[in-house]
Amino acid sequence: MKSYKYFVAVGFSLLPLLVAAQGVISQAQNIVTGLQTIVNLVFPLLIGVAAIVFVWGVIKYIMAAGDEKARKDGRWMIIWSLVGLAVILGMAGLVNLLLSTVGQTGGGSIPRPTI
Repeated sequence: MKSYKYFVAVGFSLLPLLVAAQGVISQAQNIVTGLQTIVNLVFPLLIGVAAIVFVWGVIKYIMAAGDEKARKDGRWMIIWSLVGLAVILGMAGLVNLLLSTVGQTGGGSIPRPTI
C-alpha cells in the first residue's frame, strides 16, 4: 500500500510536464525549420561545386588529348562529380521526404544557384 501512494504522488508531481509538452513541440518545430533553412542554403552550394568539378573534368579530359594519365584523371573527375551530384540530389530528396513526414511543408524543390 505504501508503494501505491508513492506512485500516485510521483504521477501527480509529473502532471505539469504534460502541460509543458506544448513548448517542447514548438521547440522541435523551430529546430526542424532551422535545419530546413541550413539545408536550403547548403544544397545549392554543393550542386554548384559538383557542376564546377564536372566542367573542370571535361576540360581536363579534352585538353589532355595525348596524355593518357591526364585523360584518366579527367575521366575520374567526371565520374566522381556525377556520383557526388547523385548523392547530393538523393540527400535533398531524403530531407524533403523527412520534412514532409514530420509535417513541415514548403521544403519544395532545391533553389537554383544564381550569380
